[in-house]
Amino acid sequence: MSSEPQLEPQASAVRTRQEAGVFRIHIDRAEKHNALRTADLNALARCLAVVAQDEDIRLVVLSSAGNRTFCAGADLSDVDAATLPADLFQQVTNELANLPMPTLAVIQGNVIGGGVDLALACDFRLGVLPCRLQIPAVQFGLCYPPDGIARITHRLGRRAAQRLLVLGEPLADDALATSEFFDEVVEPASLEVAADRWIATFLAGAPLAQRAMKRLIVDAESHRVDATEARAWVRRCADSEDLREGLAARREKRRPRFTGR
Repeated sequence: MSSEPQLEPQASAVRTRQEAGVFRIHIDRAEKHNALRTADLNALARCLAVVAQDEDIRLVVLSSAGNRTFCAGADLSDVDAATLPADLFQQVTNELANLPMPTLAVIQGNVIGGGVDLALACDFRLGVLPCRLQIPAVQFGLCYPPDGIARITHRLGRRAAQRLLVLGEPLADDALATSEFFDEVVEPASLEVAADRWIATFLAGAPLAQRAMKRLIVDAESHRVDATEARAWVRRCADSEDLREGLAARREKRRPRFTGR
């Protein structure tokens, strides 16, 4: 187990650590509500490009410092109207959404602006209340990136998307409790324990099957399932060492030792 984070360059607030199949990404800029500068977005893009190719990574966990704000999106003090990093932010959230392995966001505090898309780009979200989602783009004259709009609409529904984006209204505790933003809400003191429980659940599954089913769910959501590709995923799992190990473990009444092969 790695004892110390592997730090990105000094200019970036992105911290990463890999241990036992889990790759952790931590945004460490609590004093600025974990807002992302161009340097931070570039660091995230580099990190995700490497993670996407690593078959030993079973799960990606995204978290941030402090308990006031999970992420406030792009740091507008870092840019002007001519250099807003909308395309770069969209690239990062799309890369996060398209990672082949499962992803979990561990959320404390409010989720603002592009932070909403960053959270929704993850497959699962664990968090605490109170929490407020707010996207003030319309108050600045900005249009939210289209893929982010699609994610918000798909995950939260059209009515919530219109409130967040067209009106710039917040969604807070009661509205969030009835939405599909959080997969689980826990007490603040229990967040770390709950995150460990989620991680253990992910690691108990067969990684190849997890990747296959994540891919097919994403394709189904976007109505672009390729039957040939789907059958190939099913066949790959059927022929895998993981399936043989899983069946053997069940017969022998022990925990399986999956390898993702």
